[in-house]
This record gives sequence, structure tokens and C-alpha cells, in this order.
Amino acid sequence: FPSFSAGWRISEEDFFKKTGNGISELKLRAGWGIVGNDRIPAFARFGLVDTAAPKYLIGGAVRTAYVPRTLENVDLTWEKTNQVDIGIDLGLFKNRLMITADYYHKKTTDMLLAVPIPTTTGYSSAWQNAGSLENKGFEFSFASKNIVKTDFKWSSDFNISFNKNKVLDI
Repeated sequence: FPSFSAGWRISEEDFFKKTGNGISELKLRAGWGIVGNDRIPAFARFGLVDTAAPKYLIGGAVRTAYVPRTLENVDLTWEKTNQVDIGIDLGLFKNRLMITADYYHKKTTDMLLAVPIPTTTGYSSAWQNAGSLENKGFEFSFASKNIVKTDFKWSSDFNISFNKNKVLDI
């Protein structure tokens, strides 16, 4: 599955260093990628066959019967998650105060689900790609080094996120 990420540490650029504005760290980040999930039983897309417990007498010989164990679904594919993340890192006062902000958007499609089916078919469920969902939001974190002494250090961290989940299809 493809992915890429990039970052630009603006605070390391010559034009930025000349400003002397008290910002010790400034970095822009972006990333995109797709990951897959195949966490279902092996060979779930194939109709598997098993031997029947009782043996049968056919034509004077004991025979083994073969019975279907699972339903076939040749259209079954990997579950796919496509995600974008855009962020900024800001350090102030020689990085004594660090602020990070991120926006993310994640969409999962072809979700794998053992869907219940009528037991009159001889089965109770069948694996299917049964839906999609979306997850997006913002994350913020603040970290400060309040006191930094040889024998005493005090730091504070705070984070908060705003997340919205939405079922798109099922």
C-alpha cells in the first residue's frame, strides 16, 4: 500500500534565522497513506469443504462425505484505510513551550464483517465487505518546561482532541 510524508523545518532556513523572532522551532508536516486489513480467517473468500463426521455405506463400501463448511465470496477484498494528516510544530522561548496542532481525515472502506445470514441457508454468517466509515478531527498538545534546574525539573503537558466519526455505509 502506498504512502508518503514530508516535513519542512522552516526554523532551519536562513531567511527565518535572520528574523530573530523568538521562535526556536517551526515545522510543517503532511502525510498521506493507505493501509490494508486482512484480519479474517485464512481462505475466507473461498467456499471451504470439510469431511462429514459420520461415514456412509454406499455400494458395500464405507465412504466419506464432503460437505460445504463456508460460503464462497470471490469479491471479498482487503479492508482499506486512506488517511491524511497535516500538522505544525511550534517551539517558543528556546523550546520551553512546545505547541503541536494536527488535522487528520481517515476513511475506511470495504470494512470486513461476518454478516449474519438466515440459518436456513445452513450457515449463520458470511464474510463480506460491508461498509465504510469516516473519522476526522483536530488534535492539539501543549508542553512546557516550567522549571529546569540541576536538582529540580517541572514540566506540564496538556492535550485535547476533537473527533467526529461518521458511518458512511453499512
